[in-house]
Amino acid sequence: MKRVLISAIFLFSLFRLSAEETPGNRFVFAVLRHDGTWDPYGDLWPEMAEKLDRTTSIRPWTSRRILEARDPALLETPFLVLTGRGAVSFSDEEIARLRDWISDGGFLLVDNVEASRGGAFARSVDALPARFFPGAAWREIPPDNAVFRSFFLLRGASGRRMASETLKGLWVGDRLAAVYSANDLQGAWVRSPAGGWLFPCEPGGEPQRWEAQKLFMNLVMFSLTGTYKTDAIHQEYLKRKLEP
Repeated sequence: MKRVLISAIFLFSLFRLSAEETPGNRFVFAVLRHDGTWDPYGDLWPEMAEKLDRTTSIRPWTSRRILEARDPALLETPFLVLTGRGAVSFSDEEIARLRDWISDGGFLLVDNVEASRGGAFARSVDALPARFFPGAAWREIPPDNAVFRSFFLLRGASGRRMASETLKGLWVGDRLAAVYSANDLQGAWVRSPAGGWLFPCEPGGEPQRWEAQKLFMNLVMFSLTGTYKTDAIHQEYLKRKLEP
């Protein structure tokens, strides 16, 4: 019931605010500000939004939203990205706010731009699930999860650098409410001032970059559609498409 209520709040808030404040019924990309290097790549969103607009049925707003955990606009934001370099820390009050937001239907994407399993960012976010919900932990997302087929049919995790072959998730009941990528998904989108790609994608090169970009778009689509693509009507078709 809570999830239905907050979904209604999201939709109502999108329509009630002025065009200057929010994009009507378009998808809003939001970044979580925290104590630390919370925005290492600057504003990548316009290019991401343009690719989403050309590739999918999603109609994104070209401006991103920057929020803190205490911001009242959090309740109007169904999709939120936590990223950065170095350790991430939140107060108990901030954790409580984020817990309520996740419990009420919010979707959190955690992207480790360090692309390192043992770095400061990774160590700090490893503890987040248990702070949100006692006893919770990141769990491997199986390859048949809707995350990998919400738009593109993907075989697994990707990113700028392959620190992990899998994505990890945090479930609230039977809902996948947060996804952790160890592989720097955003780094696959960064361009140099001259317009070319700033970082190589390791070890797979340009095909890996496209897989990383597709995964990001899938995660956006998943946040909007949930488990739709795991409904029984799709399963045999998807299984055939994924066969070598």
